[in-house]
Amino acid sequence: DRGDAQARHSLAQTLYVIRRSFGESGRAALVSDSRTVMLDPTLAEIDTARLDSLATSEGTAPQEIASLYGGALLEGVQFVSEPFEDWLSSERQRLHSVAVTGFSRLLEWQRDTNDLDGAIGTAQRLLQLDGLQEPVHRTLMQLFAKSGRYDAMIQQYQACGTLLHRELDVTPEKETRDLYDAL
Repeated sequence: DRGDAQARHSLAQTLYVIRRSFGESGRAALVSDSRTVMLDPTLAEIDTARLDSLATSEGTAPQEIASLYGGALLEGVQFVSEPFEDWLSSERQRLHSVAVTGFSRLLEWQRDTNDLDGAIGTAQRLLQLDGLQEPVHRTLMQLFAKSGRYDAMIQQYQACGTLLHRELDVTPEKETRDLYDAL
């Protein structure tokens, strides 16, 4: 939304600040040609790139994904550029999906290792990301029951039913109702 001269000046100032923040390696931090400028990925760890890498790895990756994902990418940032907004929206959805997958893997690992408190926290975080995941509600109900927190199990079932009714105008699945009755 600026003239070419002012836009070039703003870009030059921003690139100067970036180079300065890298200290001695600042000159090499930015790789550019006549049309593009990019950060040298070997000089900085980029959390979204790390998240993508962890999403396909085994081992402790789910725990790392859980610690890396802090919410929507560039949350609260508004831009007037429609192409950028489109890219940002799709990137937010993609990273959200990666995080949900990572949290799901972490939850499974915590259940397998009998880490009840960790699994409860992870299940709750998963439901913050996507509250309509009824299997996660069931898992959380089982975890609460296994830890002797029957009041929390009942509240979880009620919260599940309320959310499903409000958002989708449906009742919990038979499997969820049967689990509640059994517990």
